[in-house]
Amino acid sequence: MTDAVLFDSQVPFITKDGRLTDLAFIFLDSIWQRTGGYQDVLDSIVVGGVSQVIVTDVDYTTVGNQRVICDEAVTITLNASPNNGESVAVKRINGLVTILGNGLLIDNDAQLILTMDFDKAQLYFSSVRDGWIIT
Repeated sequence: MTDAVLFDSQVPFITKDGRLTDLAFIFLDSIWQRTGGYQDVLDSIVVGGVSQVIVTDVDYTTVGNQRVICDEAVTITLNASPNNGESVAVKRINGLVTILGNGLLIDNDAQLILTMDFDKAQLYFSSVRDGWIIT
């Protein structure tokens, strides 16, 4: 059902702390523009063995270090039991994207909303006291 693609570690798609670089987002955006959408098989990409990229057009709950690309209006619910240092990046291709903290705060708010096409948010879990921090 899913094809996994391992990006070459020499290509700067991921930072040392496990986040997608702007180059990675440009690459994924170019796939969108060339194909008119993501092919059904491109719903999961393993990036450098560190994190997983999920392409979704339905509501989704994160698990671990993930990068989520949303190509429709969706709600992304963050992991309710994240590990300290867990990171999640959410990229909005189109449609309103609502990110919920799942009982934990996101920069002292219960939710974060991405309203513009190609907006992105990189979130880092600091601790139960601090919650999710937008980086």
